Amino acid sequence: MLQKVLKFALNADEKNILKRSVFWNMLASTLTGFITAIIVFFVTRINGVGVAGIINIASAYGYQCLTLGSFGVRNLQSSDVKYQYQYSDYFYHRIITSVLMYLLLIYYSFCSGYTLEKAIVIFLFGLFKSVDAIEDVYHGEYQRNSRLDVGSIYITLRQLASLVLFVITLILTKSIILSLFLMTLASFILFISLNKVTLPIFFKGEKRVDWLKIKELFIATLPLCIASFISMYLSNSPKYALDNLPNSDELQGYFGILSMPVFTINLISNMIFRPLITKISIYWNENKINSFIKITVIQFIFTIVLTFVITCFGYFIGLRLLEIIFGYPLIEYMSSFIILLIGGGAITLANLLLLLLTIVRAQNIALVVYIFGLLFVLFGSSTLVDQYGVLGASILYLIVWIIVGIVSILFLTLIIIRRRDGKCLEKS
Repeated sequence: MLQKVLKFALNADEKNILKRSVFWNMLASTLTGFITAIIVFFVTRINGVGVAGIINIASAYGYQCLTLGSFGVRNLQSSDVKYQYQYSDYFYHRIITSVLMYLLLIYYSFCSGYTLEKAIVIFLFGLFKSVDAIEDVYHGEYQRNSRLDVGSIYITLRQLASLVLFVITLILTKSIILSLFLMTLASFILFISLNKVTLPIFFKGEKRVDWLKIKELFIATLPLCIASFISMYLSNSPKYALDNLPNSDELQGYFGILSMPVFTINLISNMIFRPLITKISIYWNENKINSFIKITVIQFIFTIVLTFVITCFGYFIGLRLLEIIFGYPLIEYMSSFIILLIGGGAITLANLLLLLLTIVRAQNIALVVYIFGLLFVLFGSSTLVDQYGVLGASILYLIVWIIVGIVSILFLTLIIIRRRDGKCLEKS
């Protein structure tokens, strides 16, 4: 079975690689984005909204740790078409960041005053997400060699198999801890089995430790990592604020249900945009500013239109569907739901801008941008959430990403103007 998967993933007609990359990246992105939602659905139905709330805060911590493990390297690695850094540099860099990731996960899980059961759930979910960080350095190398499709196929298979095992175990045992444990174990086994065979095809050199290069990579990506970490903290700030309220698990459960469709906007947008990262990088490196601007504007317009369509759908149909799916009355949360959907568009545009700032190698500016959002969270989150609960958490989510988006646009515009004034324009 494993050999068949490897053969299917690696043997592809060069003419169809781009189409395969788009298709499988779409599947992988969709599954990655919805896997938490699917888990929450089954947990809500089988164990109740309170236990689902624990999964919701566990996912917040899991993704927070993931940003530290990934260290903001993927976009840099996949766009490093000039091979400023070798794969070995990225690999050993990832070992160090993974150790930091696991230390942070242990702190979140067992040093936050939670019950033992809740701490174990948070820890196991974080372990499951940690595979994404470790695997990402392999898939970044595949993408740098124009084989995004290979990594996307592996992600799809690994997460689908792990998810099926989780669901079956939960239905049979109703044990959230056992289900998470088996899901995580399966994910690690599949990750190792698939990538240990594939990597030598794309990287044939020796894994030599070049501490100077690793240090340079840390310096180059540290601002981006901090920005990504703050970005994830901003995304999770409503959950963190809700976690301090009485009956936090139940509130987390409802907020998790309402926020599920939010990531649809980001998912669909990434399906279109991620396969174009290398091309956009080439446009910028070759000073084809007009092409760079054109593809950016198209993505912006697409995201805005998509946000409008999904928000309208959510208002007329979406919330009712969520009530049917999860079996809980949600109509009182309509305002929160609409605000969250609009916030989904805002965070998608903000993430797109962060990626563009990475491509133009302005990571330090990305850090400054997210500090603006962080300041608002630090001074405004408690007031909003304490007074308005779930509605306050939704408002917090929207305002934060509007602030980040506006500041990002201003900085990126200045960078593009300076580039156009200082270098040759694209030849006709």
